Amino acid sequence: MDWYVVAKDYVSYLSQFDKTVGFVDYGEKLKIHVGTILTIGNFKYYVPISSAKQKHQNMSNSLDFHKLQDKQSGYLYAVLNINNMIPGQEKICL
Repeated sequence: MDWYVVAKDYVSYLSQFDKTVGFVDYGEKLKIHVGTILTIGNFKYYVPISSAKQKHQNMSNSLDFHKLQDKQSGYLYAVLNINNMIPGQEKICL
């Protein structure tokens, strides 16, 4: 699994056109993305990783949702909301 940091200027640009594009700026840190999930033409699509919340405990993995969970202990580290993936190009990912 590869991890990427997508430039916040690019994410701000995308959010003008799609309100489901997530916030990535957390002060000195930026939200990370998992990639590449899908490639269409020159675009690679990246999925933002999100903090685990109580509501995610009872949810099941599906086509657009995946838990990052320890199989032995059941501890839920984070989740991937695949329906919130964003298009990018290699050059915009750090």
